[in-house]
This record gives sequence, C-alpha cells and structure tokens, in this order.
Amino acid sequence: RDVTRLQPRDRDVAMVFQSYALYPHMTIAENIGYPLWIRKVDAAARARKIAEVAQALEIDPLLDRHPRQLSGGQRQRVALARAIVRDPAAFLMDEPLSNLDARLRLSMRGEIKRLCHRLGATTIYVTHDQAEALTMADLIAVMRQGELQQLATPSDIYDRPANRFVALFVGNPPMNVLKADVDEAGVHIAGATLPLDAARRGACMQSGIAELGIRPEDISLAEVGRPGTLHGEVYVVEPMGNETL
Repeated sequence: RDVTRLQPRDRDVAMVFQSYALYPHMTIAENIGYPLWIRKVDAAARARKIAEVAQALEIDPLLDRHPRQLSGGQRQRVALARAIVRDPAAFLMDEPLSNLDARLRLSMRGEIKRLCHRLGATTIYVTHDQAEALTMADLIAVMRQGELQQLATPSDIYDRPANRFVALFVGNPPMNVLKADVDEAGVHIAGATLPLDAARRGACMQSGIAELGIRPEDISLAEVGRPGTLHGEVYVVEPMGNETL
C-alpha cells in the first residue's frame, strides 16, 4: 500500500527515534498513551492499553515518572511502548540502540527481536551495527551512498556477498582480500599456490578473478613448509574470553 501522498497520521506507521523524542513535560503514562489520545480513544480503554504495553516492556513501575528521571534504557523502552500501543501496520526504527552502552544494547537487542516476533508487524530497522543486523533481521538490505548493494538473508549476506563492498563491510574482524591469479595449477596467492577443484577453477578462470577473499575464521595455523600454506606474521593477539583474535 503506497502511503507516500498520505498525511503522516493516516499512514499507520509508528516511528522509534534514535533520540527517543519523548515529551519532557508528560509523565511516562501520558507519553505512551499520547497516540491513543490523539485518536480520541476513551480514557478507560487508553489506561488499559497503556498498562498492558508497559507490563510487556517491564516499565509499569515507571508510569508516574517523567523522562528526565529515567535511564537511557528505560527511555528507549518507553519510546518502544509509545510506538507499539496503537498496533500500527509497520514500525520504522532509526538506530534505536545507538545511545545505549554496550551491555544494555545487547539486552535491548534481544527484547526488540522478541517483541517483533510477538507482534508480527513488519519492522524496518536502520543500523550501522552489523551485529544488530545479522542477529535481528529476517532480511538485510546493505546500502552504500544511497544505493542498494544486496538484499538477502543474514546467512547469504555473510556467506555469499554480492560484491567487494559487502564482503568487506560485513564480518568482524573483516574479510581478508588478497591479490590472486588462477590457472590450471590452482590459485596463486601471496607467493603460494592453493589447490582448487575443477568446477571452481574453471569458474574463476572464466570470470578472470583478480582477488580472493578469506574469512578470518577459515584460516588456521599450519606447519612451516606444508603445501598450500601462506606465510605470515602474528603481530598482535587479542584475548576476548570466549575466543582469541
């Protein structure tokens, strides 16, 4: 349904802003219920709906407070509650977690994903955080300077990137891209020759590839001088607890 020419109030789309955009002079209950008040929903139905949404987002003890008395995470929940309260046809979320600290962002990511599944409404979520995109999305649209680079599932974006930009942009640490040359012997890369099966070798020779991309997790340490190995130097090790980069 094309709503481009309709007034914003007639589009049935709810927006969650990066800066929360709560009304400072209103209580939390009034903030959440404002979209219903605008639509002239009667007071009893409005109070019931506010209580229901506040309970779902675990902010029901905060309803009598004002936004300035809340933490960033609590304000974000209020902004979500205000969007949810009127059961819109679609949600637009503009980097809603970027103002939160890392720990809170992680927990809110799970909350929003659970909420989206429960509500079943289409949600368009803008983010620069690829972890958010990969963990939350059913479909990811990778944009570059206003142009769509790829639209696919998270696993397709990661395993089968459409171009060099997507390959380097998605993944942390990023993909390694090295100059490569392919002939009947295999792929020649960084002074070594790696074997390639006939089908891949033929496809690579036909398309005239000049570079090879390797994900960091697909590289392992090997004996010096073993056939099909690349030489390199480990110059920094980053212990992360559950893994070491």
